Amino acid sequence: MAYPSARVSPIYPIGDVAEDFQLPSSGHLVFLFSRSVRGVLNRLERRDGHGVRVFASHGLASVIAVLDADADVDTLLQELEDQLCAAEVWPLQEGTVVERNTIVRHWQNDGIATTEIEDIAATNLPYEVRTEVEQFNLNLKYFWARAEQFAPEYEDLAIWLHEAVSDAAKAVASYAQAHTDPASLADPQQHYGRVSLLVEINACLTMLNSQAMGVTPPLTEATYPIGEYSLLGIGSATRAVWRIYRHMSDVFADAQHLDRLHAMRDGAPFDSGVRPYRFQMSAWADSPLSIESQDPVGPATAPRRHIVYFSSRWGFHQTVQSVSVSWQCINGNAALDWNLLTLSHEFLHAHLRELLDELLLVGTRRS
Repeated sequence: MAYPSARVSPIYPIGDVAEDFQLPSSGHLVFLFSRSVRGVLNRLERRDGHGVRVFASHGLASVIAVLDADADVDTLLQELEDQLCAAEVWPLQEGTVVERNTIVRHWQNDGIATTEIEDIAATNLPYEVRTEVEQFNLNLKYFWARAEQFAPEYEDLAIWLHEAVSDAAKAVASYAQAHTDPASLADPQQHYGRVSLLVEINACLTMLNSQAMGVTPPLTEATYPIGEYSLLGIGSATRAVWRIYRHMSDVFADAQHLDRLHAMRDGAPFDSGVRPYRFQMSAWADSPLSIESQDPVGPATAPRRHIVYFSSRWGFHQTVQSVSVSWQCINGNAALDWNLLTLSHEFLHAHLRELLDELLLVGTRRS
């Protein structure tokens, strides 16, 4: 016996929308997959109330326009064309959707993202590593095929993940060739550390695929497993936290803290005989070895990235490969308890780890 099911997602009115708003008996629901949410809203603002009502959602279809019968869909889409990745139009008849007449349109993000993702060779790897690399190849292909169209700002994450897994796979292959006898493993901790890296990246990338890219047009054929967001997903919310994270990552990369630490090695030793540093912070601030006083050795290196996703299990949490944001932030990020400022705290865990590695491991950087 088949049971009826419903898919739902919250939407939020923008502009002059009555509290008792009902869908028009005839007209269109237009789901807008935007390159720039602000750009779409700025243009729709001029039409708001003139046969068009505007709503926002958590999904990749971040803006939804409800058109009355006298509002022309083609004219609206032409006005917004340069701001859109795609649009899906649901005709309305007697206040219900006419599914068989659903229209999907795509626009190419020409020149925005041009990365070609190639499979990482896995044939010469041990079985448990080969399966992880093969799974990663599939995960990354799925992710980038959709991100290239709907969220090109993820391009540098795709590149970084590909390089990180490729380097780990090469190191594992080299290690396996040099240690064919399990009893002769010289450094199993480093070897299995790379294996765990692959496992974690796959797990987090699978989560990101679901949250960021799980609901693309046509919406009637997509699915998201979380009931309260099962129709539209949470793609735009996931894109938003990625952009916040990426901004912080870029700013700290430009500061070149790690390169400045390299420069400090050739400086005069810190006079630890002057006491008590523990209580006189000015002694640290006036030291010639303050990190701000050091010129970086070379140009800024590319930012080190993490996979950023929402989690109800981990909440705000950071690992070597990922940063999770509390699930409650999707609806409550303006509240004190679930403010996204905590994302900066989790990011700093990763940054501080790299600085401590540089200081305590004598310049040996660990990914």
